[in-house]
Amino acid sequence: MAGGRRNIFRAIVVCLFVASGIILVTSPTRYKVDLDSLMQIWGDVFRDVDSVVRTIRISTDLEIEFGDEIAAHYWSTGDDSNVQSYVTAVGEKVSKHARRQGIPWTFHVVSGGYPNAWAILGGHVYITEEMLDLIDSEAELAAILGHEIAHVDLHHCVDLVQNAMLLERVGMGSIGFILSMAEDFVRRGYSEVQEAEADRYGMLLAAKAGYSPLKAFDTFYNFYIKEEAGLRSERPTGGPEGEIFSSVSEALQNYFDTHPPFAERLDALRIILRNNAPGWEGRAFYIGESSHDLREAQPDLEGTAESRVFSENSADYLALRSELAFLLGRDREAIEFIDRLKLTFPEDERIDRLEGLISGQIEIQLSKPAPEPTVSRKTSTPSDDQSKSKAIEKNAWDNFEAGKYSEAIQGFEDAITRAPDFNRALSNLAWVYVAAGLPEYRDARKAIGFATRALEINEESADYDTIGAAYLLLGDRNLAREAYHKALNLEQSYAANLAKDLKYLGYLEGDTTDRTLRAVLEKALENGHAPFILSESVRRIKRLATSAPGQARHELEVISENYPDHPDIRRLLEEFDFQSRIEEIAKLWSEGKHEEAKEMAGQLLDEAPHNLKVKRAYSKIHFRLAQIAKNKGNTLEAILNYSEAIRSRNGMYSSALNNRALLYAKLGQLDEALSDIGRAIIINGTKSLYRANRCLFRRLAGQLEEALVDCEKAFKVGLPENRRNRSWVFLQRATVRRMLGDIDGSVADISKAMTYGEDSTVQRIQELMQVADLYKGDVDGSANPELLKALEACFRDTACFEETSRQTGKFFEFAN
Repeated sequence: MAGGRRNIFRAIVVCLFVASGIILVTSPTRYKVDLDSLMQIWGDVFRDVDSVVRTIRISTDLEIEFGDEIAAHYWSTGDDSNVQSYVTAVGEKVSKHARRQGIPWTFHVVSGGYPNAWAILGGHVYITEEMLDLIDSEAELAAILGHEIAHVDLHHCVDLVQNAMLLERVGMGSIGFILSMAEDFVRRGYSEVQEAEADRYGMLLAAKAGYSPLKAFDTFYNFYIKEEAGLRSERPTGGPEGEIFSSVSEALQNYFDTHPPFAERLDALRIILRNNAPGWEGRAFYIGESSHDLREAQPDLEGTAESRVFSENSADYLALRSELAFLLGRDREAIEFIDRLKLTFPEDERIDRLEGLISGQIEIQLSKPAPEPTVSRKTSTPSDDQSKSKAIEKNAWDNFEAGKYSEAIQGFEDAITRAPDFNRALSNLAWVYVAAGLPEYRDARKAIGFATRALEINEESADYDTIGAAYLLLGDRNLAREAYHKALNLEQSYAANLAKDLKYLGYLEGDTTDRTLRAVLEKALENGHAPFILSESVRRIKRLATSAPGQARHELEVISENYPDHPDIRRLLEEFDFQSRIEEIAKLWSEGKHEEAKEMAGQLLDEAPHNLKVKRAYSKIHFRLAQIAKNKGNTLEAILNYSEAIRSRNGMYSSALNNRALLYAKLGQLDEALSDIGRAIIINGTKSLYRANRCLFRRLAGQLEEALVDCEKAFKVGLPENRRNRSWVFLQRATVRRMLGDIDGSVADISKAMTYGEDSTVQRIQELMQVADLYKGDVDGSANPELLKALEACFRDTACFEETSRQTGKFFEFAN
C-alpha cells in the first residue's frame, strides 16, 4: 500500500506541474493513475506535503554537492556556445541581486522538445532552446531566469527534495536517491504559494537588474493564459503522460474551478506592479528584442536604444493595466485605463484590441502574435545560421506590417538565401505577394511558387490559404476554392479563424457548421473577397495613417474599390476626410490666417465632436492663440484660450494646464495654479518641469517642505533636455533649499542653474552681482568661475540672497 501511495503522489505532482504550464517531456512516465484512490487521498496528500514539519535544512555546501551531481548526470548543455554565453550573461545580471550570494549560479541551455525552464539544487538553472525560440526579448528571458533563480534563492528546491525524502523515508545524505529522482525533478510541482512567490520575486530580480518589469507579463500570458483556456494541443495526448494529464485534470476540474491559481497569481503580479510603480517611475529599463534575436546580451543596459522610461502614465503601462484588469474580471478598472490611454495616446494601436476584448467583440490573444495577419503562418526555424536568418525574417515581417514592401521582400529573400528550407520566410514572402497594400508589389504567380515550396517542407493551412488568395487575384475561382478547401480539411484551427474573418467581412452571423462555412466562403469568393486581406489591410492603414499618411490614403483607395460598403472602410474614409480638412486648417494657420483657421476648426468640431483628431486640432488652435496673447501681455485672453483648449480635450491637456497654471501664479491666484499643475502631473507625471513649477507655486504659497518634495521629484523623474528648462529646475530647488537653510545644497544648485542658463539670463545675473560689488569680471553671459564664486558669496549672505531673489523675480520667465 505504501508503494501505491507513493506512486499516486508522484502522479499528482506531475499533474500539478502540467497545470502550472511548465512540464518537460523527456522520457515515458513510469507511474500509473488510480483515480478512485487518488480522489480519496487528495486532501491527505496536500496536508502531508503542505503542512509537513520541516527538519533543519540541508547545508548550502551539501545542496551544491547534490546539484552538481545531478547536473553532471542529466540534461547535457547544447552545442551552440553563442546561445549559452547569451543566457549566462543575462542570468549573471539577474543572479547578482539574489539573496544567496554563496550559491555558484550556473545557467544551462538544453534541448528539451518543449518550451520550459527549471532550476535544481545548488544554483543550476536550465532553459530549453524551444523556450528561447518562443520568447521575443532579453527582458522576457531575464524574467524567466528570475523566476527560476527565485526557486533556488527561496529554498523551494531544497524544500521540494526534503519533502520527497520524507515521503520516501530516505536519509538526508542519500545522494543515490537524489540522482534517482533527478529524471522527475522538473515534473515535481511546487505549491501555489511557492509559485506565486517565485513569480513576484523573479519579477523584482529582473527589474533590479535593469530589465523592463512590464515584459515579465508577456511570458506569463504565453503560458498561463493558454493554460487557463485549456489549450492542450502542445501537451502529450497519447501514452502514459497523456493518460495522467487528461484523467487527473478531469477528475480535479472542480478543485481548479474553485481555486484558480492563474487568477490569484496574475492578481499578485498586478499588485506587485502597482505597488512598485512609484519607485520605478522615471527609471529606464531595457527590453532587448534585437539582442535576443542575435542571442548576444547587451553588456550595459543603461542608455541603450531599447531602453524605455517607466511611467505610470506611459502607453505601455496603461495598456497593460487595462488588459490585466480585464483578465481578472475588473471591467470597470479596465475601462478606466483604456480611457486614460485614449485621452493621452489616442493613436495607440492597442486601443481597438482592448476595447474589442472588453466588449466581447474579439477573443483574447492566447499567445504572442506570430508574424501573421489572422491565419497562422509558419513558425518553424531555419536549418542554418539560425539566429541571423530569424532576425532578418523578423525584420522583414516588421517592414511588411509597416507598409515597406520593397524592404520586406528583400529581407525575406535574404533569409531564404541563407536558409533555403526556412519555411516561415517562404510562407510569409508568399503572403506579401498577395496581401501587399500597393498593387505594384502583388504577384500571384510568385505567391503560388513560394507557398508551394513551403508546403513541400511542411504542409500547413496558411500556405493553402495564400494559394487560394493568389488564384482569386488571377481570376480562377475554381482553383481558389480548391485551395481554401484543402486549408479547411487540414487544420481545425484554420476553420475557426476563417469563420471569424467571414463574420468580420459580414458574410456570417452566429455559429456555423462546416457545410455552412463552405457555402459562405463561396459567396465571398464570388465577390472576389479573399479571407484575411481586409482585416490586415485595415490594421496596416491605421498604423500608416500616422507614419505615412500619403501611402495610407493610397492603400485605402485601393482596398475600398473591393470593399466600399464595409463599416471599417467607411469609417477610415471619413477619418481621412477629416484629416484633409485638419491639414487645411494647419495651412491656414501657417499662412497667418488665424481667425479663418479658428472658424474652420470650430465648424469641424461641430460636425465631429467626439473625433479625437478633430478635438486635438481645435485645441491646438486655441493653445497657439493663448501663446500669442500671452506674448502680447494679454494675460486674461491667454487664460481664456488655454481654458478652451483644455475644455475641448476633456481636461486632459497637460501643456495647456501647465501654462494656465503659470499665468494664474503671475496673477497671484495660487490655489488655481496648484489645481492646474496638479492635474497636469496626473496626466504626465514624468515631466520634470511640471514638478519644478509646483515646487515654485508651493514656495510662493509658503509651503516650503512640500515645495522641496516636488523639487526632489523633478530630479527623480529625469531632468528636461532643454537647457533653459533644466536651468529652471535647478533654480527652483536652489531657492527652496536656501530658504530652508541648506546653504551648501542651494549653492551647488544655483551654480548648475547658471551653467545651463541662457546667455541673456546669465548676463543679467552678472550685472546684479556687479551691483552687489561681488563680481568684477566681464558681463559676457558666461557662467565663469568668478561669477559662480560671487553667487556663492551672495547665497551665503542673507541680505544679498533676499535682494537677489527679489530682483531676479523681475526678469526670470516662468517656465513653460
